[in-house]
Amino acid sequence: MSSENAVPGNPLGKLDFRATSDDAWYSVMVELDGDIMRLQYCGFSEEHDQVFKASDFKSLSEVDDFEARFRPMSVQVQDSECSKVLQGDVVCTAFSFQHEDVRFYDALVEGVEHREHASKQGQEENEEEECLCTFILLWIHGPNAGNLTATSVESICRVQSSAQIDPKVASFLNIARERFLRNGAPVLISINDESPNINHKLSFFQCLKQEAGHAQLFVNTISEGGIGNHPERTIDEDTDFGGVENQSDNKGSPYVGL
Repeated sequence: MSSENAVPGNPLGKLDFRATSDDAWYSVMVELDGDIMRLQYCGFSEEHDQVFKASDFKSLSEVDDFEARFRPMSVQVQDSECSKVLQGDVVCTAFSFQHEDVRFYDALVEGVEHREHASKQGQEENEEEECLCTFILLWIHGPNAGNLTATSVESICRVQSSAQIDPKVASFLNIARERFLRNGAPVLISINDESPNINHKLSFFQCLKQEAGHAQLFVNTISEGGIGNHPERTIDEDTDFGGVENQSDNKGSPYVGL
């Protein structure tokens, strides 16, 4: 994320993108050049950028699946905003594999144990409050999927719902869909009144290319304005009510790629 604080509406043009390799959400920016889209991972060097071509998709369903991996940038819940997190909400939550490997996955809020907030020490003017509430989460995806854990507010980001997709992503998806429809979809034909057969008039899209030798992504900083940001506080280990074991074996987030 950028050093500036993002605000609702996301003027910085950042999005959340869910990777296929580890199922985690990453903050990204998108650049579009004709039928080529470049995905830039916020907080990582250019060598981690990923390039997609509209011609890489082999079916319309793949285009739809790719679209579902984007959403507006999630917003970090601040201490004074904990009351906005309600039972039944879907939130984007930090999961620590080890100290410098924190990734973000969706979870369902099963319950909230509200506690009186404390005052942050050293704040004589404009005293800030510290949330001491506990959030019970049911993980939706990722390595802890299906497990219940208890966590605190600094690990939680609110998922932003929006009916409108990012304009650059929308343009890229339109190009991909138009190419598929223009090339022709499978057509059902009937021969001698027998059961229909599928006649592939033209070939489908080539499979999505997966580049070799990509460097690994490591989430080792918590940046401001979105996924993982919580000023002056660290992410505590979740209390696990039946979580996965041996997470220390994961050495970092692999390069995300389709």
